[in-house]
Amino acid sequence: SSPPSYQNGLWGHVGKTKTPEDVDALVGPRPGLKGEGHLFDRLSKNRDAVVVLDEIEKAHPAMINEFLLGVLGNGQMQNKKTGETIDIGKSIFILTSNCFQTMITHRYRQEKDDVAALESLHSSLANTIRTWVHSGVSASGKGE
Repeated sequence: SSPPSYQNGLWGHVGKTKTPEDVDALVGPRPGLKGEGHLFDRLSKNRDAVVVLDEIEKAHPAMINEFLLGVLGNGQMQNKKTGETIDIGKSIFILTSNCFQTMITHRYRQEKDDVAALESLHSSLANTIRTWVHSGVSASGKGE
């Protein structure tokens, strides 16, 4: 099923992309395979969309390595089947994750009045996420 659509926004539950075929259904299949990519189709019609990719830490490695790093790196998306390329440089991508939820909640409850501690937590999380994205998630391709 295709993700829900909003006036200028798209939502994709990428945490459910467990196989390369799941990624293909979202971003577009390789030549010779059936189907269309829901995300490519919608972005080709609305190139200044806000795209929410939910539970990114659970996504199949191809979602990170083949799609996100390439798309976010060059601002273009290619339909693997047709070769058509679209400019999505005006689109906004929001990645969500619950992978640090327990740590954040615990830390916040302990130090909610300590601004310096919360700033340290923010910095630590930002560095962890930056490292995670640059490493292509992990050697196994699975989030923590």
